Amino acid sequence: MADLIESGFKIRKLYLVECSFHRLAEIQYGEGPDGKKEVSNFSLNLEPVVQGSSVSCTLTLKYESSFGGVRQIDASVSYRAEFDFIGDVKVPPDEFGRINAPGIIFPFVREQLANLSSKADVRIVLLPPVNFVEMARLADEQAKKTAPPGKN
Repeated sequence: MADLIESGFKIRKLYLVECSFHRLAEIQYGEGPDGKKEVSNFSLNLEPVVQGSSVSCTLTLKYESSFGGVRQIDASVSYRAEFDFIGDVKVPPDEFGRINAPGIIFPFVREQLANLSSKADVRIVLLPPVNFVEMARLADEQAKKTAPPGKN
């Protein structure tokens, strides 16, 4: 069967690289009578690599949930995808690696964390969508601020 794509990208591989989930035996949610609160945070790390007409990207999520300053849940999920460009692609490979690739990978990372939290018998962790265009813009802004004079 012939390739139906004349130009664009093709996902060559998409796979789980690493994942971990740790929880305390007793988990507290919301706000306690003493004013202590549950606080959850997550961070993302991108590692895009461009090699000729191929782009690979590893997306790593770190998640933690604390109550009253005590970490109750600690999780990490990393997925990697490898893409091949076909024909005349309108998106530059470096931009694809920083914006499009993580946007394609993120739903898999998000689902993995939701699945892990479900199996860990804690409240299911459903992360909000991420705007990778805005994330790239903010990273560019930060790079300009920290670049030596004359380098931006």
